[in-house]
Amino acid sequence: MLSPSTRSSWSRGALLAALLIVLGGYQPALAQDAGQEKAPQEEENKVQQPEAAEGENAVEGEPAAEGEEPTAEDLAISETIDVTGYRQALEESVTLKRDAVNTRESIVTEDIGKMPDLNLAEAIQRLPGVTIVREGGEGRQLSLRGLGAEFTQVTLNGMEVPASTGGLDSSGAINRGRAFDFNVFPAELFSRIDVDKSLVASIEEGGVAGAVQLHTASPLDSPNAQASVQIQSGYNDLSEESDPRFTATYSMANKAKTVGFMISAAQMDRNSWQDGFGTVRWQRPDANFKGNETTLSNQQLQSLWYPRLPRQDSFRHDQERTGLASSLQFRPTEGLDIGLNAVYSKFEAKTTSYNSFAQFRRLGPWGFNSITPIDVTVAPEGNGQVAIAGTFKGVALRTESRQTEDTTTFDQLTADFDYDISENMTLSGMLGRATSEYEDLLFRVNIETTDPNIGFSYDVGIAREVVGEPDVG
Repeated sequence: MLSPSTRSSWSRGALLAALLIVLGGYQPALAQDAGQEKAPQEEENKVQQPEAAEGENAVEGEPAAEGEEPTAEDLAISETIDVTGYRQALEESVTLKRDAVNTRESIVTEDIGKMPDLNLAEAIQRLPGVTIVREGGEGRQLSLRGLGAEFTQVTLNGMEVPASTGGLDSSGAINRGRAFDFNVFPAELFSRIDVDKSLVASIEEGGVAGAVQLHTASPLDSPNAQASVQIQSGYNDLSEESDPRFTATYSMANKAKTVGFMISAAQMDRNSWQDGFGTVRWQRPDANFKGNETTLSNQQLQSLWYPRLPRQDSFRHDQERTGLASSLQFRPTEGLDIGLNAVYSKFEAKTTSYNSFAQFRRLGPWGFNSITPIDVTVAPEGNGQVAIAGTFKGVALRTESRQTEDTTTFDQLTADFDYDISENMTLSGMLGRATSEYEDLLFRVNIETTDPNIGFSYDVGIAREVVGEPDVG
């Protein structure tokens, strides 16, 4: 039985052979000089070119008669055509996972670059066992194996690093703990990401859930001088804003491959608009519900779950992310590598929010004890004791306008070396520093009313009873 890779190569060879039979005289245009230098990190597939059969079809370059099947003689080798295709990323990821003595998932440059991920968290979430928390429509923090983000250790070029940003109250607000905010970095700055779900001695302690190791590119890993520029843009018809994105990379090394230099830059703007209805969690109040006008008793009302802050939300997110990474690498001898690495990133986020909500969360004079239930709809049996809709009076109402301007600046500088003393022994060392500075400006205006005659109604529109079953064929 053919393996998947063998079967894939065979089918590609058969397809190209059939195309060559049809195209015949155009073979030189499709061929690649066998002596030509091959692209880096590519696979080669040898394809046989059909030779003219004896007889009336023995004219070079003439296609076989319609309906004829090519024979073994038709497929005799007359010239070699090299067909190249990129799958080095997959092979490298599998190799990294196989060579690791612990449980590890890895993604490399091609995996990161081929997906339009907004930031580093979006790229990592594609790995199994990884979940992310979003802020403003893009990934912010991640968790491994079901544990919180604060239980995951993050290193950059072998050094544990901090990174904090701000956010909405409902998504964690300002990060003041051990959790790492991945939305600080553009994904394009990194050449490899390792997610270790079990730790080994070479990884610093501190990650109960696991560790995420970020690696920037090394210039001597590239075969020759390389430069690339990528420009993208999108348009959001809701926010009526464009979202430009720019990435540039340059890498060079001397012929002896003893000195190399690389620099990468990435910049992106993103504008999003978010409207909706929220509850800001649910609560079961201990209240007397004075003047209850519903058909439910006070005891039944107290056993229900109510929204804390039923509200209408409108958010505007404007984000700008800039990143730089550079590396200077020396390899004076075969077993000695010396590197100097610098990483810089700046993340600016401006969020404007408008909320209109009822103060159900209060238990004081203008809380549940002052609210009079007029009508309450309970979720159908089996969906929990939830008040999914209701009309009340005596509710304190509030409107809030808020604008936050957050800036996170990150920089890291490291020097490291690896020296192979023998086949089974390597001496490594690293010295570095990393800083993460967060600045926050907040402007907020609240307007509140406590008129006992003001009524309020909500309907979350969930847990409705389904009448009949859809016909799915």
